Amino acid sequence: MNEQLILALCGFLGVLFQSGLKYNTLSVKGKAANEPITFIEYLKEDFAAIVCSLASVGIWLLVFGEVAAKYTVLAAFTRCSFVAMGSFGSYILQLVLSKASKRITDIIDKKTNIADGIPNKNE
Repeated sequence: MNEQLILALCGFLGVLFQSGLKYNTLSVKGKAANEPITFIEYLKEDFAAIVCSLASVGIWLLVFGEVAAKYTVLAAFTRCSFVAMGSFGSYILQLVLSKASKRITDIIDKKTNIADGIPNKNE
């Protein structure tokens, strides 16, 4: 199999792994807030973050040769670096861009404020 395709697959699997972890976390938080989130809702709300995560893998695929030429030890961990770029890149981008996470957190904050007797800003 073409090595470029294997590297892209490694990065894609890293994104898939991190996205699965993120959905699981949001699902647990959503159930706790009595606002369950489906996988389709998650994909719709965080589509931009997931696409950016995949783009980070593509960018790494384009620049890896130059980086590995400068830091030769990295060449021994090529596939691992693509999995890491997919998962860590996805983690960071979803941390910054996640709409689903912000929505669930806002619901939890609102319900906590009601329980604590603190007036909500939107009311």
